[in-house]
Amino acid sequence: MASIKHQKLVFTVIAIVFIMELFDASALNPILPKVAFDLHVNPVRLKLAVTAYIIMMALFTPVSGWMSDRLGLKTTMIFSLVGFIIFSTLSGLSTNVTQLIIFRCLQGTFAAFTAPVIRLAMVRMYDNLVEVMAKITLLSMLAPFAGSLVSGAFATWLSWRYVFFVNVPLGLFALCIILKYFPKYDDYQKQSKFDWIGFLTLGGAIGTFFYLSNIIYISNIPLSFKITLGIISFLLVTVYLLTFKMIKMPILDIGLLKDKLFKPNIMLICFSKLAIYWIFFTWPIYMYTILDYDAFLCSVMMTCTPIGVILSKLLGNRIIQIFSFKMVLFFSLLGLGILQICSGFIIYQFNYLLWITVMILIGFMLGTFQLANGALAYIVVPPNKLSSCNTITILSSQVGAAFSITFSALIYHFVEVKDFFGFTETLSPLAFSTPFFISALVLFSLCIIAIRLPKNIGQN
Repeated sequence: MASIKHQKLVFTVIAIVFIMELFDASALNPILPKVAFDLHVNPVRLKLAVTAYIIMMALFTPVSGWMSDRLGLKTTMIFSLVGFIIFSTLSGLSTNVTQLIIFRCLQGTFAAFTAPVIRLAMVRMYDNLVEVMAKITLLSMLAPFAGSLVSGAFATWLSWRYVFFVNVPLGLFALCIILKYFPKYDDYQKQSKFDWIGFLTLGGAIGTFFYLSNIIYISNIPLSFKITLGIISFLLVTVYLLTFKMIKMPILDIGLLKDKLFKPNIMLICFSKLAIYWIFFTWPIYMYTILDYDAFLCSVMMTCTPIGVILSKLLGNRIIQIFSFKMVLFFSLLGLGILQICSGFIIYQFNYLLWITVMILIGFMLGTFQLANGALAYIVVPPNKLSSCNTITILSSQVGAAFSITFSALIYHFVEVKDFFGFTETLSPLAFSTPFFISALVLFSLCIIAIRLPKNIGQN
């Protein structure tokens, strides 16, 4: 085990890698027009480079648990980081859209191993899981916002290629520290065989599912194609459910979902993301196109939520100690639901300063909730199930976030707006307030799950 001094250095380094992964997942979004212009391609086609990265991450995430059990955390982290650096460099050197999409696919593949293994390493390095989740929550909230701001600065004053090149010195520095100081855990299973059936069925289902989440609200893609993708994903999941018990070492132990303490936590993770995360994607669009706010005011609004998250990191541990996991989960969800209702009414008489205040409060409530929820998911499972717990937690979070935009887009569609992302119709306050009210109902429903948890859950 590394010394305390080196442990802090290792944590700093793996935090940098964690930020790199999340940074790259969001960095291309705000600069797509610039990249498309340089590569002489339609921005819509270039969107595939963003989608490919996310889909490959989702596809190979189930493998990360097996990989860390088979090779150990340190070896897996080194392997994935080397691949991430190589294909990040090649993405920056791409001369056409085909190259960029291929290299982004491979970059996302290695990111699928890195991000989950880093979370697992942080859980094993620290005894205080609340402290670990506070750090992870803060990093996971800050990185996407930083990705948007930094990539915009690179594209404006240098080149969009630096979005990828910046990973090289950071990655090499992290690699050196991990090679020298990262502790080597010996509790991995050298004899475990790879579950090919599980990978092809579960991985295929997840990849198909995430692709569907990226196209479901695009009106010019035939409905029959979307339904077909949904059926394929459902059938692949069904095959995995029927076969995973026959595998000695399944790629993912979904038997954890039968646990009476773990299952409600996963439901809270998934549906809370579904009800909240659409705000961060659709609202800058609303402010920019409907309210005529400039890009700076939109970016200021987006940085208010991390302020609340930082406050939750500073106070969250103490709050949990005083009120317990159960009460923190319940009141965080209740507070988020009330804030969603307030947001829905703000639409009818929009006030920028009031909206910023609400966003800070949402950040605080969301950060506190994720802090308690994330820690509890790891606390209630036995140590030998941590790999599967880690993978299921990440996948449930990804599924909720992926379908959050679809959630809001479908509500816009059914209320009034037939093509929200095309901006071809007049948008009314009713259309934009309705998702807030429906999100509040989802959050209030989750309060019921939280209040039914055992009174002393996570107390030890």
